[in-house]
Amino acid sequence: MKRFTFKLESVLGYKKAVEDMTVRELGLIMVQLEKEKERLSNMAQYYEDLITGFDADAERPVTDITLYTNHLKGIKEDIKEAENVVQIFTKKWEEKREEVIKATTERKTIETLKKRGLDLHNVEMTRLEQKTLDEVASNLSRNKE
Repeated sequence: MKRFTFKLESVLGYKKAVEDMTVRELGLIMVQLEKEKERLSNMAQYYEDLITGFDADAERPVTDITLYTNHLKGIKEDIKEAENVVQIFTKKWEEKREEVIKATTERKTIETLKKRGLDLHNVEMTRLEQKTLDEVASNLSRNKE
């Protein structure tokens, strides 16, 4: 019985490799995105802690209040930058996710072609086997006569 050979096997292997690579890249972007979200969350929490920890009724020199206000402004700017970084990584993640979907679709298309080819091959092999059995039976019946 003849073995099934899929002519696009190398293409299928390539598509699987591309899909694996894009999935790994998506994972790396996801890790970076989560780190940046955590960093943003920590910065926001620090900012809130500073605001709630400030005793407005306490007597302080103007220079201390000015330094405190400048520090809060600096942290607020850092938070804005961190939000922008999170947005950038979110966009990268969405783009890479689309690439993964495309690569998976392409791989599944090639796998579907392979399955159809294998199914056709199996039908053909079954037909040939049945033909061979019919010939053997025919020859045996002729030999008995």
